[in-house]
Amino acid sequence: MDAKLSVLHKKNGQTEPFYQGKIIHSIIRSFAHDEQFGINNALPLSDTIVSLLLPVGQSMTTAQIATTCHAVLQRFDATAAAHYAFAHNQFMGQKRRRKGI
Repeated sequence: MDAKLSVLHKKNGQTEPFYQGKIIHSIIRSFAHDEQFGINNALPLSDTIVSLLLPVGQSMTTAQIATTCHAVLQRFDATAAAHYAFAHNQFMGQKRRRKGI
């Protein structure tokens, strides 16, 4: 897969090139419960995610990427999917709250 894909539209309105490496890094972090397994499977999982994102077109949002990553991880490893969802504020559809707020 090409490491650079389309344009990413961030929540703050900015755009930047999309890099598959960011997905690989997120996948590895999601496998904190089995780091070596995550390292071994991060590239093929990210290839699957990118192939699912390609039909989206030349631009995508961070939400589209996060939703696709979570769906792929959910089918592969539920614990990793839960870690990913929590890290990306998708846990039960609510954002994490800061202490003291």
